[in-house]
This record gives sequence, C-alpha cells and structure tokens, in this order.
Amino acid sequence: MSIYIYGKKACEEALRNESQILEVFLNQRVLKLYESKLGHLKYQVVEDKILDSLSENHVHQGIVIKLKEYNFYPLTKLRDELKDESTSIVLILDGILDPYNLGAIFRSAAAFNVRSIILRADRQAPITNVVYKVSAGAMEHLKICQVKNINQTIDILKEDGFWVFASSDHGATSMYEIDYPNKVALIVGNEGKGIAHLTMRKADFSIKIPLNGPLPCLNVASATSVLLSYISHFLSH
Repeated sequence: MSIYIYGKKACEEALRNESQILEVFLNQRVLKLYESKLGHLKYQVVEDKILDSLSENHVHQGIVIKLKEYNFYPLTKLRDELKDESTSIVLILDGILDPYNLGAIFRSAAAFNVRSIILRADRQAPITNVVYKVSAGAMEHLKICQVKNINQTIDILKEDGFWVFASSDHGATSMYEIDYPNKVALIVGNEGKGIAHLTMRKADFSIKIPLNGPLPCLNVASATSVLLSYISHFLSH
C-alpha cells in the first residue's frame, strides 16, 4: 500500500532518495523551490484543495509525495553490516502503538546517529504518513527491520557480540552507572505495558533514567531520546 507524505522536511529528504517515489504533487507557489530536484520524476502541479485531500487535511506546506509501500531493511543484511562496525547501537522497539511516538523515536535515533532499528511485525504501529511527518525526514537515514520474533532476534544479536539493555521505570541500575560496551542493543517498550516479560528476561541489564522532578516517568519517545543521547555520547568518547 502506497504512502502519502507531506511537509517540506519529510519531502525534501524523500527527494534525496527518489527510488521510493511514485509521484510528486505540489502547488504553483512552491514549484520553483523543487523544480530542479524533480528531474525525471512524475509530478503534478495541483490546487491546494487536492493537497489538502491527499494529506488528509494536515499541514502539507504545498507539497505531497506518493511513496511506495515502506521497504523494511533485511535483518540478514543489517547483521552483515554491523559485523564490520567496531561501535554500534541497535534500537529495539517492543510494541510502540502510537504513530506520533514512533515518528518521534525515529527522529531522535537519526539525530544521535543511531541508524539500526528493529521492530516487531505485530502489535506495532505501522509506517504511515503520520510517522513520516513526525520523523521530519529521519526515515531516509534509518535501517528499519521488521521481525516476527523479537526474542529470537535478541538471541541473534547476542551471538553477534551485542549486550542487551532494557529500559524500564523500575530498572535495576541507573543509566549513568553503566560502562557501556561497544555493541549495545537497547530495548524500549510499549507505552502502557512496557517491555514484554519474556523480552525483559532476555536483557543483560535493566536500566532506568533517574528523575528528580515531580513527575514519576517520561513517555517512551522522550525516554528514548534521553537514553540514546547519553549512550551515543558515552560510546563516542
């Protein structure tokens, strides 16, 4: 099923990797901004009411792009590439259901140069136009794998030398007290239930973000951003 993405950031990043583009729709006002980037791509100059319809009345900023169905990255290919990296972070998403959270997580991952993401095939928000919009162009920089069995995938990553860290409000160890290894697999869980029990048991460490304010926890997108910021900084120094 094709996806319609909209907004300047998401569309500009898509235009850098035009292999996924089926058609571009834009209004006359922004045509000059993108004309040199359209090349041989199929495009139409349309009225705003058409863009409103294609974007389901979201803020499209004058451009909508029709993409092919999202093409998930093969896990076997990702494994081969990770073997050649001396330092790696793999982000594992265990059942993120809110597309806004999913898009925000993708944006944070790209911001901290974490490009390898694994998510489950069931009980997981699909890749939609909302996810593209919220990710603000991050999708073009990520290698996102979809797997049927998260627990088996964790075992595979362990075989490849990764240490597994599960994020939880009730984690046993502060995120700041860990001497992170060069190969980190970080699991973050569902907005309400957190990480599944069997998946949590697969982790080598359960970690938490120490909070000193009046609120007891962060939402999953904010927590993931904090964790990736610290771990990526730790591994780069």
